[in-house]
Amino acid sequence: GAAVSGAVLDVTQAAERSAARTRPVGQVITDGSGRFRVLPRAGSSRALTVSYRAFMLDASPAASTQLKLQTRAGVTLKVSPRRVAPRGVIRFSGKLRGGPGRAGTQVAIYALGGRRSRIPVTTVRSDAQGHFRYRYRFQTSTRGVTYRFEARMHAQRDYPYATASSRSVTVRIR
Repeated sequence: GAAVSGAVLDVTQAAERSAARTRPVGQVITDGSGRFRVLPRAGSSRALTVSYRAFMLDASPAASTQLKLQTRAGVTLKVSPRRVAPRGVIRFSGKLRGGPGRAGTQVAIYALGGRRSRIPVTTVRSDAQGHFRYRYRFQTSTRGVTYRFEARMHAQRDYPYATASSRSVTVRIR
């Protein structure tokens, strides 16, 4: 129960995706009161493990702990044109930012209603660079109405990021 000053701690990480390898991050040394600080680099969601060996040559750690660092995905969404006829066609395009595993990641496009309600429009898959596209035709719309849309990437097994949404985009029916 006593604090250990000057203890060398090993820090490792593994991305939150299937078949991710554990990689060393480095070592930190505890201060006089047994405290330490680790500032992880920017990146995907991952599990960080901090372990302590009582003696440097010990084969396994005497103690270790793990924490999960959840990082939201960067998602962008664009729409064109921004003004369209009542039965007009709009094109959505967007991108997932950062990280490995973007190919095939599902992105849901929602129409936003009142009081934070989301009405699903479609679900698309991104390519290897994280780009996605979708074409939509309005069926029954009225002049003067404004619609808001957002793209949302829900957490998925092979894309190591937490659920995130784009900023909303608007389309006005002229």
